[in-house]
Amino acid sequence: MIVDTDINAYFLALNITSTIEHFVQVIAASFCTCWIRGSLISRWYAYQIHFLMLMWLLVSWTLFIPLVVPQSSVTMLVGFFIVLFGMLFSGVLIPFMTEQLYSNDGLGLFCGIMSISRFFLEGLTVQELRYLPEQSGFTVQPTSVYFPYHLVGSFELTGLAENDLSVIQRSRDGWYWGVPPAFFVGLFVRWLALGALHACDRSRQNKKSLWFELRKEPLYRNRRFYYIFGYLVVAATLFWACAKFTLSVTGETGIGPIPEDLTILANQTLDGICPIDESVP
Repeated sequence: MIVDTDINAYFLALNITSTIEHFVQVIAASFCTCWIRGSLISRWYAYQIHFLMLMWLLVSWTLFIPLVVPQSSVTMLVGFFIVLFGMLFSGVLIPFMTEQLYSNDGLGLFCGIMSISRFFLEGLTVQELRYLPEQSGFTVQPTSVYFPYHLVGSFELTGLAENDLSVIQRSRDGWYWGVPPAFFVGLFVRWLALGALHACDRSRQNKKSLWFELRKEPLYRNRRFYYIFGYLVVAATLFWACAKFTLSVTGETGIGPIPEDLTILANQTLDGICPIDESVP
């Protein structure tokens, strides 16, 4: 008979071994991609971090999906999920462009959780654009004063990185806004996989259904009930973390307000060029 401790140990071992195996593979792939494609970023690890987050999400879903679908359909459904959700909801294809994802919180959260490439594609794109000079419209100098980036900034016009205000400050250090939400999404999916491991195919584990386990004793002294309740609390907390890091606006633009003396001088200049005739109603 398979007990819960055996299942938890098996799942933990599978988590660790799969993560390490794919970690090595994706690091090698990221170095090859960076060498072939090239990058403007000065930090050597900036490129690899986004590949690691892609691997983290991919492995998370491949741990979850086989537990909730028929074994004969696993390969087809995993491929279908990666292609459909990974591309259609990644923010690079119409009608689910990043501009729509940022303007609709529900859609943005759904795509952040369901699409493994959502943060990966935007991260690689934005960190390169962030090093472009000021005349590109993507960046400004740290000494800049009032600049209506939310109206004419290139990031705003392209619909990229709208939840990170500091992105307009020019930098070669990379862009990591998508790392925390990707990490918590992967953790949330892995937690769902742990629950599915206990809830699905219980008959093949020589176990009764969860509904039977909950009914055989009063809830106040049913240990299984407290396990499920604790599991749901942790799942809700991880989901909240996914929503917070995906939807919250972070960072500072670093753009200062127009100095008061400059505003006064500009108004005086305008009055001298185009004096206001107060007699005109």
